[in-house]
Amino acid sequence: MPKQMNEVWSMDFMHDQLSDGRSVRLFNVIDDFNREGLCIDEDFSLPSERMIRSLD
Repeated sequence: MPKQMNEVWSMDFMHDQLSDGRSVRLFNVIDDFNREGLCIDEDFSLPSERMIRSLD
């Protein structure tokens, strides 16, 4: 269990599909101490350069 903010983060990818069949991807970063959503990126494509920019 984290004892303070920014000690442990959880990252996860999610995806969903729009009614027209296109796939949407989400990248989520959450602080495990206070469950605050630090970052939620969404797009049709999430390349690694975008993940690096989000984490910076």
